[in-house]
Amino acid sequence: MVICSSDEEYPLFAPDIYNRLKDNAIIVVAGNPACADELKSKGLDHFIHVRSNVIEILTEFNKMLGIEF
Repeated sequence: MVICSSDEEYPLFAPDIYNRLKDNAIIVVAGNPACADELKSKGLDHFIHVRSNVIEILTEFNKMLGIEF
């Protein structure tokens, strides 16, 4: 699941979304917000943004899901 919001709203909503869904989904934050360290401290470890290596990240998610190519 990708959470997409404004940077200012991530600290308000993303931790709650993560806590509710973490056992059933991979939670990803869209963007590279200034509050990334705060979000990481609350368990949100996955971020995707324009500087991300998309193939590397999607490969990691596939491994987490037990899918290997």
